[in-house]
Amino acid sequence: MKKISKIALILLLILGLNINVYAAPDNGDDTSGSGSESETENEKSSDNKLTSVTINSQTIVCDDTNQIQVEVDSSVTKAEISYNLSSSKAKVKKGPKEVTLDDKETKVEVTIEAEDGKTRDYVITITKKEKSSDATLKKVTINGEELALKSGVTRYDATVSFASTKLEVEAIPNDSKSKIENAKNNKLTYDMTEDSKEIRIKVIPESGDVVTYVITVTRREEEDATLKDIKIENYDIDFSKDVTNYEITVLKNVDDLDITATPTDVKAEVKIDKPNTLQIGENTITITVTNDGNTKVYTIKVKKLDQEDKALANLKKLDIAGYKLDFKEDKYEYDLKIGDINVLDISYDTVSPDATVIVTGNMDLENGSIVKVRVTYTSGLTNVYRINIIKDVVVEKNNNTPKIIIIVAIVLIIIAAIVLLIIQLKNKKNKDNKNDKNKKNDKNKDVKKENESLEDIELKKKFENIGVNTNLSDDIEDII
Repeated sequence: MKKISKIALILLLILGLNINVYAAPDNGDDTSGSGSESETENEKSSDNKLTSVTINSQTIVCDDTNQIQVEVDSSVTKAEISYNLSSSKAKVKKGPKEVTLDDKETKVEVTIEAEDGKTRDYVITITKKEKSSDATLKKVTINGEELALKSGVTRYDATVSFASTKLEVEAIPNDSKSKIENAKNNKLTYDMTEDSKEIRIKVIPESGDVVTYVITVTRREEEDATLKDIKIENYDIDFSKDVTNYEITVLKNVDDLDITATPTDVKAEVKIDKPNTLQIGENTITITVTNDGNTKVYTIKVKKLDQEDKALANLKKLDIAGYKLDFKEDKYEYDLKIGDINVLDISYDTVSPDATVIVTGNMDLENGSIVKVRVTYTSGLTNVYRINIIKDVVVEKNNNTPKIIIIVAIVLIIIAAIVLLIIQLKNKKNKDNKNDKNKKNDKNKDVKKENESLEDIELKKKFENIGVNTNLSDDIEDII
């Protein structure tokens, strides 16, 4: 019930408000038939002044004169005009916004009308400046070298480096309106195929009267732009002044290289361009030598490893003359049987050309000796190959050995001499005995022969007595 009462009260308030807003006031006067209220006419402005004129961004103040003088550049062909009036109620009754200019002078008539209708006439005279005839040059450079210009002089001699094959010329006129024939941004390029060349620079002023500068350019004698040496701290390169490309390998912990480059000619300039920090992978360092325009560039490719590679201190070959060694790059210990020798003839080759090798223990070899081949990379990384010596003939080492050998040799010589002497004496004695024996034998043979002859005679007689006729000597021979 209370809610209904509140809603009704709100509706009554709304209806009462609308009545107050829209109800017509009752003043007791009837104005529906009365006449219109009187109008008051304001006084109109008579200001028709032109305060300034803007022509191609150039503003000219008019003051109280009706004659306006404007000077523009001789190269201007059109004029854009805007008018600035003293009164906002005034207007431009006559006056162009754009005109085409004559060669010397152009007149523009302008009429300004005030609010009250009064007008004022102005005449704008636009005059072109005279064309410049300045065809002089302010600056000339040839391959970066400035030519010393003199007033009124148009012929010059210039020199360039021996290595020049092109002439890059920049010619800047004194008058900005002047132009250089065939030039782009005042720059010209010529081929330099011979030791001397004549070039012509034509300056065209605004007036069109061309002035030509003639310059004879000659090459200078060649200047040396080579390096005498390149040194890299902790690294060795096989440098030659005529070789311009080099390569080295560095380990992961190397961030920078200390490089010294010495030019052959002390007048030459040397510039070393290298990274602030060496990155993993390939880095490029350039050394540029410049001498009177001659330039030579040396390049060093630096390979930075992504890990500390132990193999950089390895051998890729290890040979011992007269022996077969089962060599492997990552095998660092070997056993080697040798004969009675004191030194091994060792040859090797390193994995990295920057590694160095030192061989120790390869003198007065004996059973149990160890020959060490130490390989060191530039960063200090080191590997050692060990060769354990096993001798088939074991000889005890004695400092008196040479003396003993000499004594033994002398004794043997003496003994040999005595033996030879004894043999000679014995042989002589045997020979004498043999001779005596031979003489005795010869005597006995003679006696025997004599006896045998007597027996043969007697026997022959016996055979003859019994009637046997045969050769006695043949029978005796058969019997014997």
